[in-house]
This record gives sequence, C-alpha cells and structure tokens, in this order.
Amino acid sequence: MIGRSYKGVCNYLHAKIENGIGEVLECRGVRTERSGMIADFNSGRLYNEKLSRCVWHAALSFSPEDKLVDEKMLEIAKQWMTKMDLHDTQWAIIKHTDTVHPHLHIVASRIADDGRTINDSNNYKRSQAICRELEKKYNLTPVPEIRQEEKINHEKLRSRDKIKSEIHLALQQVLTKSNSIGEFNLLMKERKIECLWKYNPDGSPRGLSFEKEGVKIKASDINRIYSARHLQFYFERKQHRVQGQANNAVKSSINDLAYAAKTFAEINDSKDYDEGVIRLDKFLKTKQIKYGRKF
Repeated sequence: MIGRSYKGVCNYLHAKIENGIGEVLECRGVRTERSGMIADFNSGRLYNEKLSRCVWHAALSFSPEDKLVDEKMLEIAKQWMTKMDLHDTQWAIIKHTDTVHPHLHIVASRIADDGRTINDSNNYKRSQAICRELEKKYNLTPVPEIRQEEKINHEKLRSRDKIKSEIHLALQQVLTKSNSIGEFNLLMKERKIECLWKYNPDGSPRGLSFEKEGVKIKASDINRIYSARHLQFYFERKQHRVQGQANNAVKSSINDLAYAAKTFAEINDSKDYDEGVIRLDKFLKTKQIKYGRKF
C-alpha cells in the first residue's frame, strides 16, 4: 500500500507493540520508538520533496505450520525488500502476533538513499510473484489471502454466504480478544455462533465447524488458517506469551517485596525511626502491597 502519512501507519503498528502483541525486529535509518521513527521517516522527505506519496507499507504473512523463528522471517523479509528495490532506503520491520498466522509489517520510504524515487508500478503483482518465489526457495506453506469482511456489502450476499461472511468477521474480531480456546468459544457464543470441535483419542483437536442460525460451516471452508490445528497452535503460543508476562510480574513483585524488607531492616537500625516508617508506607502504597503492622 502506498500512502502519504508515516504517522498513521507508525501509530497503528506501535499500538500493537504497546499492547504486547508486536515488536520491532529491525530498522534502517529510523529509530525504533514511535515518535523517533515518525520523525526520522519525515526527515527523509527532504531528499525528494516533490514526492508526496512516499510511504510504502506491506505485510508478509507466514503459516503457523512453518513455525519460523524471528531470524528466519527477517531473512525472508529482507530478500523480499531487495527484490522490490526497498533495501537502500529507510525502513522498519515490525512483527505482529495478534492473528492466527504470524506476520511482518514493512514500512519503507520510497525515497532511496541517493534521493531517487523507488518505482511502485505493478507493486502488488510484483510482490505476489516474489512471495511465490520465496515460498519455493524456503519450502514455505502458502498462506491464503484473508478477506476484509468489514468492507463487504453483506446485503448482497445470499443466505449461506452471508452467514459464512458473518462468522469470518466474528473470527477476525474474537481472536484478538481471547487468550484460550475456552474464551474463544465463549466470545463466539455471545455472537450466537457455536463452535463444534472434534477431538482425537489423545484429546488433541482434529476438526472444527461453526454453526449459526442452523447453518454449519467448516472452519477450513472459511479459511485454512482457522483450522483446529492452527487455532490450537495460536492459543498455545498466546498462552506462552501471557505466562511470560505473568512471570515477569511475579519477578517484579518479588523485587518490590525484597526492597520493602531491606527498607524495614534499615528502619530497625535507623535513629530516625518515624521517618523510616513513613518512607516504607509510601513505597508499599505505590506498589499496592497490602500489609499489617503493630506498634
């Protein structure tokens, strides 16, 4: 997508980072934080002030089946950028993990280091051809294109197609809000959509269908990325991230308590006992640590 505003796209990408579902993997010619990235991109406009549509924003999606590490996704993204002539310019590569399939956002300037304008003609077709080439080179699983359901005129769809589109829209909305299969089932049910899971003897999911208004539709008929196996992997990955955040919170609480204990020990040895107690009280209140004391 070619645009005019760095602020809009950078705000969108960094909002996901601030919500814990994204991270900057690498930058060239711009800083990683939101304000610095916007300022640096805008500074680059000075080298070609006549070019108004200088923002290039693209996304590369990967199948959860491939289980790629960040380094490999970054390597593939850089090869895509080189073939699209976006390597000798300012750019940022940002990973988002808010969907079933991991994906990278690439923001780049169409102003090359030497001031020339980077060609954007037939950019979609060129990008698709390069993606197919990279899929073969790295033996990647092709990711089917996902329709933007909110942009579809649902009034013109026939009954079954309309329900299928409504389920797809619900999936796109619910997946970002749920951290487990249980939450996912509950949020879908609130939208009057039943999740019909099938399980293997070992308890692992082997199939998934959705039912709304008496119409049953297989998850894979909506899009293969919503298959039972893909969703299971998505929620396992999300649980791992949530657990990591919880562990960090526990470590932080332990550090707070250790500091409080140290402060309390210092109070006992302090000549100014009252001042020490007041200092400890303030610290515990700022950390929302509940405690009892007797004097």
